[in-house]
Amino acid sequence: MQAPDSSASAAKIGLALSGGGFRAALFHVGVLARLAELGILRRVEVISSVSGGSIIGALYYIHVKNLLESKPDSEITDEDYVALVETIHREFREGIQKNLRARAFLNIAKNVWMAKATYSRSDRLGDLYERGGERQKAIDAYARVVRLWSACDAPLRPAVDDARARLARLTAEPRS
Repeated sequence: MQAPDSSASAAKIGLALSGGGFRAALFHVGVLARLAELGILRRVEVISSVSGGSIIGALYYIHVKNLLESKPDSEITDEDYVALVETIHREFREGIQKNLRARAFLNIAKNVWMAKATYSRSDRLGDLYERGGERQKAIDAYARVVRLWSACDAPLRPAVDDARARLARLTAEPRS
């Protein structure tokens, strides 16, 4: 029987990725990057995550699974883990930049405008989808405004009429 190895290199490592939404997820990308640079990330055997940490935990799992299936263990280097985290960082950043639901709240003037009863989050998403060239999503957003507010009181009718007009214009336009 062998004596247990007491060196630090034989220690089992677990990683906990906490919650906190996008801020936590961005923080965890940095943690993964530093652990990869130090050669520690490749020794992590279990990950526990919640909320924002789960976003990065899932991305990490997908990429490390692909790495482990594409190369024999003996050929995997610390640099592979550094590259893996760089890929996670890039994909996560690109995903955030495309997230219109988050972008809907970035414009302070539009946030104030959404406080008015005549302009909703669905209106804002419709605007963003239209500008982003996502025609069907814009149609869906405007249709939601019309469906939910079609029996509204008189003060809200101009907003519903505007959404109805935008919806009619988009559905009449030929698809590109």
